[in-house]
Amino acid sequence: VQAAVNSAFGWNVMQTRELMDSVKLIDDVGLRMVVAEVLRETVEDVLPALSTLPHQLIHNDANENNIVVRDGEVVSLIDFGDVIIAPRICGLAVAVAYALDDRTDPIHRVTQVVTGYHHVSPLDPGELALLFPLVKARIATSIAMAARQHTANPDNEYLLVSQEHFRQLVVTL
Repeated sequence: VQAAVNSAFGWNVMQTRELMDSVKLIDDVGLRMVVAEVLRETVEDVLPALSTLPHQLIHNDANENNIVVRDGEVVSLIDFGDVIIAPRICGLAVAVAYALDDRTDPIHRVTQVVTGYHHVSPLDPGELALLFPLVKARIATSIAMAARQHTANPDNEYLLVSQEHFRQLVVTL
């Protein structure tokens, strides 16, 4: 299990440096520059701070397609194919990045996600300081990974499922 969790994996924010080569596959030059800058900031500023935090198993893919809701309440996460070892704030950042996809009231939805997480597992100020940069990193990672995966498999349109919104979002954050 340990070997699988620590293997090379483009969705692991702790391995952002290895994702940098995929940025050249992004077709839009302006977007490519923004994503490159976010990933550079992640490598230079965020990863050193993350390395000082305790690491644990995190789901790493909490999005609307991977949650089970019953009677209006989240009761479970599914799809454990992206599990990694990383600081827990990385898992929350993934959930927040996807919560921003609520186009009707993203700030309210993000506030609910962060407040609910903090209620169950209190966050310290150091973790909270990294949340927004990690959200940006996840969005940039999604764009770079979509470019990488879609280049390898251009007939698979699912690989672009969240890209329109993330491409717009990354330039506004």
